[in-house]
Amino acid sequence: MEAKRGARTGREQQKMKENGQDKEQQKMKENGQDKEQQKTKENGQGREQQKTKEKGQGREQQKTKENGQDKEQKKTKEKGQGREQQKMKENGQDKEQQKTKEKGQDKEQQKMKEKGQGREQQKTKENGQDKEQQKPKENGQGREHRRQKLKRGAGQGGSAKEYLRSAGGGMSLGR
Repeated sequence: MEAKRGARTGREQQKMKENGQDKEQQKMKENGQDKEQQKTKENGQGREQQKTKEKGQGREQQKTKENGQDKEQKKTKEKGQGREQQKMKENGQDKEQQKTKEKGQDKEQQKMKEKGQGREQQKTKENGQDKEQQKPKENGQGREHRRQKLKRGAGQGGSAKEYLRSAGGGMSLGR
């Protein structure tokens, strides 16, 4: 009796599988979940990715190459980095170096002479042998040379090349 009931239960489950639960899953596969995924592939996620490739990311990158990054780099070369360097050469770097010579490096060396390395030498010059030679540099020749340098450096007379040639001394950049 128990075995018969068990067999019936098994048959019942089989029937249920055919007509019920499994059929439900089949229906779900046909009409539901799988169709949903298919739909998703056609209309949704998959298509979205395709769309993205056509209109979005891929096209974006293409656009970026046309209008953006590459053009940006081109722009950068025209207006930015390249032009910047050109500008720097005209207004900046050379002028900066010129400025450095007027206000910076030379001043730095002057400072060094007053406070640091040169101070020791200056002391020697003041107390000893070269004190006489130092005076003409402060009052005469050296100061005159510096005044000339400042006049030229303001960009009123001559180009940066000319400046570098005349007053730059050993600091020329091989131009």
